[in-house]
Amino acid sequence: MASFVLRPRVTDIAAEFLDLRSGNRTIEEHAITRESPFAGRTIRDIDAQHRELLRDVSVLGIARGDQVSFVPTGSAQIDAGDVLILVGRPGNVARAMSASGVGVSMASAT
Repeated sequence: MASFVLRPRVTDIAAEFLDLRSGNRTIEEHAITRESPFAGRTIRDIDAQHRELLRDVSVLGIARGDQVSFVPTGSAQIDAGDVLILVGRPGNVARAMSASGVGVSMASAT
């Protein structure tokens, strides 16, 4: 616990606040390909068109190159090559990503 307070890691903080250790939530990274229907669109547009697929899934961040934008707004644009950092129940995140052809799963933290 002392190391958590003195030198917290993002995954430790996320696990503590999002209940990741119980398996009720997961954080996953998904690379966006050129073929993805999300490429070139804003989060607001994606949500409007794919609301049912994205139910109970949130965009925690967008990684672009060596920059990460945490808790992006609805006007944030998703581009090919970006990595979406998503949080939600494991089944919901998997459903949203596979059904919408978003891209390639890169990593997960549960």
